[in-house]
Amino acid sequence: MQHIGYFPILYTTEQTVKAQIAVGVQTYEKYFGRKPNGIWLPECGYIPEADKYLKDFGIKYIITESHGILYADPAPLFGTFAPIVSPNRNYCIW
Repeated sequence: MQHIGYFPILYTTEQTVKAQIAVGVQTYEKYFGRKPNGIWLPECGYIPEADKYLKDFGIKYIITESHGILYADPAPLFGTFAPIVSPNRNYCIW
């Protein structure tokens, strides 16, 4: 059984965020034989500090909780009815 953490609580250092993403990618590779294109963030918690690590691991999209989209800056034109692109244009957010 794999246990996951909640990003905003895990964020004591950026290394904890990087490690969480790394474990998710490694687990996916173990079972599916390839790297994932996207991931469901741990407990749907998003933090901006994760952006560079998501890019480093080749993540093209993430799934997060609706508040992660509704309170984005800038506010999304269509709310939660359409995906948005990360500030650095690294990945799509669903």
